[in-house]
Amino acid sequence: MTESFIFLVLALIIFGPAIIAAILVLSLAPRQSDFINLEFVSHESPSSIQTLLLETASNSKGYSISSLGESTVQFKREYNPNWTIALAIGGAFVLSPFALLILFYRDSEICTVQLSSNEFGTRVQISGAATKELSQKLAAIAGNCR
Repeated sequence: MTESFIFLVLALIIFGPAIIAAILVLSLAPRQSDFINLEFVSHESPSSIQTLLLETASNSKGYSISSLGESTVQFKREYNPNWTIALAIGGAFVLSPFALLILFYRDSEICTVQLSSNEFGTRVQISGAATKELSQKLAAIAGNCR
Protein backbone atom coordinates (compact mmCIF):
# COMPACT_ATOMS: atom_id res chain seq x y z
CA MET A 1 0.00 0.00 0.00
CA THR A 2 1.13 3.50 -0.69
CA GLU A 3 1.47 6.12 1.99
CA SER A 4 -1.18 8.36 0.42
CA PHE A 5 -3.73 5.54 0.46
CA ILE A 6 -3.00 4.84 4.14
CA PHE A 7 -3.34 8.55 4.87
CA LEU A 8 -6.71 8.67 3.07
CA VAL A 9 -8.01 5.64 4.98
CA LEU A 10 -6.90 7.11 8.31
CA ALA A 11 -8.45 10.47 7.44
CA LEU A 12 -11.76 8.77 6.61
CA ILE A 13 -11.68 6.83 9.86
CA ILE A 14 -10.86 9.93 11.92
CA PHE A 15 -12.98 12.57 10.17
CA GLY A 16 -15.72 10.38 8.68
CA PRO A 17 -18.05 10.26 11.69
CA ALA A 18 -17.67 14.00 12.29
CA ILE A 19 -18.46 14.76 8.66
CA ILE A 20 -21.52 12.52 8.66
CA ALA A 21 -22.73 14.09 11.91
CA ALA A 22 -22.24 17.62 10.53
CA ILE A 23 -24.14 16.77 7.35
CA LEU A 24 -27.01 15.27 9.35
CA VAL A 25 -27.20 18.20 11.76
CA LEU A 26 -27.16 20.79 8.99
CA SER A 27 -29.59 18.92 6.77
CA LEU A 28 -32.04 18.48 9.65
CA ALA A 29 -31.71 22.10 10.74
CA PRO A 30 -34.91 24.15 10.58
CA ARG A 31 -35.67 25.55 7.17
CA GLN A 32 -34.85 29.17 6.66
CA SER A 33 -38.07 29.64 4.75
CA ASP A 34 -41.75 28.85 5.06
CA PHE A 35 -44.50 28.30 2.56
CA ILE A 36 -46.73 31.33 2.46
CA ASN A 37 -50.32 31.44 1.20
CA LEU A 38 -52.16 34.73 1.75
CA GLU A 39 -55.24 36.11 0.09
CA PHE A 40 -56.92 39.43 0.83
CA VAL A 41 -58.89 42.25 -0.77
CA SER A 42 -57.67 45.84 -0.50
CA HIS A 43 -59.38 49.11 -1.34
CA GLU A 44 -56.11 50.45 -2.79
CA SER A 45 -55.29 50.36 -6.50
CA PRO A 46 -53.25 47.48 -7.96
CA SER A 47 -50.39 49.83 -8.87
CA SER A 48 -50.06 51.18 -5.31
CA ILE A 49 -50.08 47.65 -3.86
CA GLN A 50 -47.52 46.54 -6.45
CA THR A 51 -45.28 49.49 -5.52
CA LEU A 52 -45.58 48.62 -1.83
CA LEU A 53 -44.72 44.97 -2.53
CA LEU A 54 -41.71 45.93 -4.65
CA GLU A 55 -40.38 48.15 -1.87
CA THR A 56 -40.88 45.34 0.63
CA ALA A 57 -39.03 42.77 -1.47
CA SER A 58 -36.17 45.14 -2.28
CA ASN A 59 -35.65 45.71 1.46
CA SER A 60 -35.59 41.96 2.19
CA LYS A 61 -32.26 40.17 2.30
CA GLY A 62 -31.38 38.13 -0.77
CA TYR A 63 -34.50 38.75 -2.85
CA SER A 64 -34.64 39.98 -6.39
CA ILE A 65 -37.57 40.50 -8.72
CA SER A 66 -37.52 37.65 -11.22
CA SER A 67 -40.69 38.55 -13.08
CA LEU A 68 -42.68 41.74 -13.19
CA GLY A 69 -45.93 41.93 -15.10
CA GLU A 70 -49.02 44.08 -15.00
CA SER A 71 -50.78 41.76 -12.57
CA THR A 72 -48.04 39.39 -11.37
CA VAL A 73 -44.82 39.88 -9.41
CA GLN A 74 -42.35 37.12 -8.57
CA PHE A 75 -39.68 37.44 -5.91
CA LYS A 76 -36.74 35.04 -6.13
CA ARG A 77 -34.05 34.18 -3.60
CA GLU A 78 -31.02 32.03 -4.40
CA TYR A 79 -28.99 30.49 -1.60
CA ASN A 80 -26.63 27.66 -0.65
CA PRO A 81 -28.49 24.89 1.20
CA ASN A 82 -27.04 23.83 4.56
CA TRP A 83 -25.99 20.41 3.27
CA THR A 84 -23.72 21.94 0.59
CA ILE A 85 -21.78 23.89 3.22
CA ALA A 86 -21.33 20.82 5.42
CA LEU A 87 -20.28 18.68 2.47
CA ALA A 88 -17.82 21.28 1.23
CA ILE A 89 -16.17 21.66 4.64
CA GLY A 90 -16.06 17.95 5.32
CA GLY A 91 -14.99 17.08 1.82
CA ALA A 92 -12.18 19.63 1.84
CA PHE A 93 -10.62 17.88 4.86
CA VAL A 94 -10.98 14.35 3.56
CA LEU A 95 -11.24 14.33 -0.19
CA SER A 96 -9.64 17.39 -1.69
CA PRO A 97 -10.13 21.08 -2.30
CA PHE A 98 -12.27 20.06 -5.27
CA ALA A 99 -15.04 19.40 -2.77
CA LEU A 100 -15.39 23.17 -2.49
CA LEU A 101 -16.91 23.12 -5.98
CA ILE A 102 -20.15 21.95 -4.34
CA LEU A 103 -20.56 25.56 -3.16
CA PHE A 104 -21.48 26.48 -6.74
CA TYR A 105 -24.74 24.59 -6.25
CA ARG A 106 -27.54 27.07 -5.59
CA ASP A 107 -31.14 26.45 -4.67
CA SER A 108 -33.90 28.96 -5.27
CA GLU A 109 -37.24 29.91 -3.79
CA ILE A 110 -39.97 31.82 -5.56
CA CYS A 111 -42.82 33.80 -4.05
CA THR A 112 -45.55 34.86 -6.48
CA VAL A 113 -47.98 37.76 -6.01
CA GLN A 114 -51.04 38.03 -8.25
CA LEU A 115 -53.17 41.16 -8.36
CA SER A 116 -56.64 41.41 -9.87
CA SER A 117 -59.33 44.07 -9.74
CA ASN A 118 -62.85 43.31 -8.66
CA GLU A 119 -65.90 45.28 -7.45
CA PHE A 120 -64.52 45.47 -3.88
CA GLY A 121 -61.05 46.74 -4.80
CA THR A 122 -57.91 44.76 -5.50
CA ARG A 123 -57.70 41.04 -4.81
CA VAL A 124 -54.18 40.01 -3.78
CA GLN A 125 -52.95 36.41 -3.75
CA ILE A 126 -49.48 35.65 -2.37
CA SER A 127 -48.08 32.13 -2.52
CA GLY A 128 -44.74 30.37 -2.59
CA ALA A 129 -41.66 29.99 -0.44
CA ALA A 130 -40.42 32.98 1.54
CA THR A 131 -38.09 33.59 4.45
CA LYS A 132 -39.66 34.27 7.81
CA GLU A 133 -38.66 37.93 7.46
CA LEU A 134 -40.44 38.36 4.13
CA SER A 135 -43.44 36.29 5.31
CA GLN A 136 -43.89 38.60 8.29
CA LYS A 137 -43.60 41.72 6.11
CA LEU A 138 -46.14 40.39 3.62
CA ALA A 139 -48.52 39.43 6.44
CA ALA A 140 -48.19 42.96 7.84
CA ILE A 141 -49.04 44.39 4.43
CA ALA A 142 -52.06 42.10 4.25
CA GLY A 143 -53.19 43.29 7.69
CA ASN A 144 -52.72 46.97 6.85
CA CYS A 145 -54.37 46.86 3.42
CA ARG A 146 -57.64 45.27 4.51
